[in-house]
Amino acid sequence: MNKIDLFLNLSDQIKAEKNASKFHFDCIVVDAHNDTMMKVIDPQTGLPKINIGEETNFQIDISKAQVGGLDVAYFAAFSDYEGSDDTSTIKANSKILAILNALYWTVKNNSDTITIATSVREIKESILNRKIVAVPTIEGAYALEERNAIELLNQYYDLGVRAVGYVWNSPNALGAGTTGSIDMGLTELGYKVTKEMNRLGIIIDVSHMNEKTFWDVIKASEAPIIASHSCVYSLRNHVRNLTDEQIIALASIGGVINLNYWCEILGDTKDGIDIKKLIDHIDYIVDLVGIDYVGLGSDFDGATMPDDIQSAKDLPNITLELVKRGYSKSDIEKILGLNNLRVMEEVQKIAEKSLSNVDRLVISPCIKMGDIIQDAAPLFTAQAKKKDIYDDELSFRVIVDGIIYESEFNEKTGVLSLQLEEPLLAENFHVVTFEGKSTSGKITRETRIFYIK
Repeated sequence: MNKIDLFLNLSDQIKAEKNASKFHFDCIVVDAHNDTMMKVIDPQTGLPKINIGEETNFQIDISKAQVGGLDVAYFAAFSDYEGSDDTSTIKANSKILAILNALYWTVKNNSDTITIATSVREIKESILNRKIVAVPTIEGAYALEERNAIELLNQYYDLGVRAVGYVWNSPNALGAGTTGSIDMGLTELGYKVTKEMNRLGIIIDVSHMNEKTFWDVIKASEAPIIASHSCVYSLRNHVRNLTDEQIIALASIGGVINLNYWCEILGDTKDGIDIKKLIDHIDYIVDLVGIDYVGLGSDFDGATMPDDIQSAKDLPNITLELVKRGYSKSDIEKILGLNNLRVMEEVQKIAEKSLSNVDRLVISPCIKMGDIIQDAAPLFTAQAKKKDIYDDELSFRVIVDGIIYESEFNEKTGVLSLQLEEPLLAENFHVVTFEGKSTSGKITRETRIFYIK
């Protein structure tokens, strides 16, 4: 090759890279899983500590997301098995709430650049307003047990959670993870939670499930599901990856497998892992089931990444490699984000229920999101105010950590109150919901996370 040909080839390459980069920033880019909020909190107290609006050594912060064109990030609230004592689910709930609280704290401190959205409409509006979109999710529902599961799940929904992975690796009250018994699948409570997830419009996440739990969920769910951060078993024999049969089943109900960037499940790390290996997994899924069922779930801030995708700044490299592989613009748009937005939209359409406020009732809790409380048996109060006079009678409830308590409502003052008699576990996060319900079935709820010091 002479110098002129070399120059022309180099010129074409530079042009292709520029075009790919421009196109990348025209797409909606969704990351279906990251662990960044785990690094935001103080490991001792769980209180928020590090602001990702400032420069960090994390794989995701606001600056890196902006540089890499990351539009929508599913921030996972992680919990794992906490033992078998009476406080295990309380501690798991506290872990989840600590991370959700950190996300609210992050948004409050960076409201000009990041916001929480819970629907495709809200996501698109926020992107038009040039904001990074945070979608709260849960990885490991170890806080759920028979006595609290449905009410606590509803409280998580109130807090914006729109995807839940039932397990991490250990089994729990819902089903089995990758280290659980191969004979254990979805439990009776797991089936109830699946039904409630469908009703609420929360996406079911099958990453980390063992095969039996996966297949039980596939049969039980009436809505599409996702794997938020998994890869292809046929390309890398790893317990965290999905078999061809699982991928086909997931696609058959309209779901999406979001590919994890973790080197260990992309390939043999002795051979070296780069972005090409990630695209190999995309190619495999597209060849197996089609373009509509694959997306991205980085596992940023929770795993070792390939050299050429070390942080959110490097996301345009994925688009460039997809262009090199011959994917069309419409195909790339689906992979980068539209497939995941489709699933969210379909899951929420199937949902029977929307927790939108009753137009004529306003509940104003005295407690604020993230408040630190000194009393382990606090008095909770909220003002319930009707916007106008109407005949519809109201009933009220106060729910703490998924447990319904007998509360009082003063008709004259409009104050809803609950005095706890038994103390809550100190040095832990908890959640309280004030609910008003009309005789016609309309519901107003206000939910707050708090910390007992």
